[in-house]
Amino acid sequence: MKKSVLAALFGICVLAFTSCAHFGLGYKAPEVTLASIMVEDATLFETTFKVQLRVVNKNPDPLDVVGSEGDIYLEGSKLITMVSGDAKSVPGFGSEIIEATAIASNLKMVPFLAKIIIQLQSGEAMKDVDYKASGVVHLAGGSFLTGRVPFKTSGMLPLSAVRNLHKGLVEPGKYIAPLAPLTTQ
Repeated sequence: MKKSVLAALFGICVLAFTSCAHFGLGYKAPEVTLASIMVEDATLFETTFKVQLRVVNKNPDPLDVVGSEGDIYLEGSKLITMVSGDAKSVPGFGSEIIEATAIASNLKMVPFLAKIIIQLQSGEAMKDVDYKASGVVHLAGGSFLTGRVPFKTSGMLPLSAVRNLHKGLVEPGKYIAPLAPLTTQ
């Protein structure tokens, strides 16, 4: 019995040592930020977006990303869900863009869009929209220490940039939302 317990403890120590040896004790979690959002398609019930996430690797070893998942909140309400199977290798001390598909239920967005339409019709100045994105980037060979990298990012979406949307001057797939400086939480 003692030998099996010692063997199990030895195995756990070897696993922990190899994880630390690969990433080192000074391993820094990658930084993930929202880079852009682009409308791809819109139907009566849902809108599909292409979302780009930037993964910044602050370590000398490359990171192999196998996918990501997350949610985007506008004005505190969860309105958009995103998933990605975009596999990329992020070089050491480098960055890569990971693309994700995001879907929003138009029915959930009605109160948000109604507020924007009222602003447009009243002629009042467009107010910027508070957004937050959170989720997980999945890494290949994910041990229990490194397989999932959670991220949170937030900022302001400048609605003044989409003022002409109600006039039909912006086509789906043509507008990439410029994002204000992002902060990682």
